[in-house]
Amino acid sequence: MDSQGAPPPSVWAICRNWAEALAADAGQLLFPAACIICGVELPSSHGGDRLATRLCPGCRLDLCGDGARCDRCGERGPGGENCPGCRQLTRRLRVDEPPWRRLVVLGGYTDRLRDAVLRAKRPAGEDLAEVLAMLLAERHEAFAAMACDAVVPIPMHWRRRLVRGTNAAGVLAGQLARLLRVPRKNALSRKRFTPPQRSLPAASRPGNVAGSFCRRGRRLPGHRVLLVDDVVTTGATLAAASRVLVESGVSVVYAAAIARAESSDDCGQGDRFP
Repeated sequence: MDSQGAPPPSVWAICRNWAEALAADAGQLLFPAACIICGVELPSSHGGDRLATRLCPGCRLDLCGDGARCDRCGERGPGGENCPGCRQLTRRLRVDEPPWRRLVVLGGYTDRLRDAVLRAKRPAGEDLAEVLAMLLAERHEAFAAMACDAVVPIPMHWRRRLVRGTNAAGVLAGQLARLLRVPRKNALSRKRFTPPQRSLPAASRPGNVAGSFCRRGRRLPGHRVLLVDDVVTTGATLAAASRVLVESGVSVVYAAAIARAESSDDCGQGDRFP
């Protein structure tokens, strides 16, 4: 039987493939791909680059073209032992060093990236959140070196989730988990409904989230975990969540976010979300 080779495709299979290709071409003609950020029409993608079908070159550059950042605090600059961002971060958190080993961000919480993050916080922006996660993974080869066992999103309290309709951190974590080919684990939950961090001064934020997270589901002993949020401001939320993961047996916590509010920014206090 094997000597006869594979049977030729059926007439039905040939017609189906032809119809699918025709439908795809018609869809591109009637509804041409457009940049998910600015809406400019995009050419057809021929290289298998999924981002090429969603982002124009100009927006891609705007979203991730702000230069080098410290791989511990995420602030703009080369980082290292004398990083001023790290000193300010540890002083605010009242720790000797951050409870995560590395923080990967796409860029600063300003201009077009800030607008994109705000759109991604709404149910209609979930596709945009996935694109931002793809762009983050594309820009940072560090994810491969982390060799993470799971991706964990910063959870949202159920009351705020009910009002908001989505959790951007969850969407980002799900996409990163797919790209990294590891499971997404909802290993944390919020046990207290707290005021939004953006509504408080920086000095009050660590106390606001202290004790607000608890472990959910099975423990992850010895796991290397990637903790994901949409925006990092003072680092208090990431720190509180990281501590719970470490206390539950996680061996290493890495962190990732789309945007990092700079020390001189207002940390998003003007963003009105429930």
